[in-house]
Amino acid sequence: MNVIIDFLKIIGKYLLLVVGGTTLFLILSPVAGYVPYSDRPGPGWHGKPFEITWRGFLGNAGDMLGFGIFLSLYAVFSAAILYILVRLLEKFCVHKVAVAAISAILSGLLSSYILAAIGWYIAIGFAAIIVSLILGIIFGVFVLPKNRIIAQKAP
Repeated sequence: MNVIIDFLKIIGKYLLLVVGGTTLFLILSPVAGYVPYSDRPGPGWHGKPFEITWRGFLGNAGDMLGFGIFLSLYAVFSAAILYILVRLLEKFCVHKVAVAAISAILSGLLSSYILAAIGWYIAIGFAAIIVSLILGIIFGVFVLPKNRIIAQKAP
């Protein structure tokens, strides 16, 4: 039963950190004048900071929340694969630094790959993929391994 609870917690944390963080980037970047997705004229800097209207912001936020939900359907499988691989590494007594490094690499690559694959539908830009890569690495180092490499409080 503890394994199932641990599994569900990791899935939830992955969705919150990686998918939620990426979705938040997609929602907030137009405020700075950056369009993170677009077929024409293409992703990039297409305005001044705070130039977006409130109506435009809300429309973008709704679209990106929908995209985030769509992305989360596939991200659940990514998180499940990461969970299984990292728990197997831990079971076979791989050193915790090696587990963290492997977890970071796999999580970052899988997170960015899944966003690039799903983001094709909205012509997602490279910046969002980099955000997903960074958030995946953070998840892989600090959240996923049971024995984290950062110091924990002594009992």
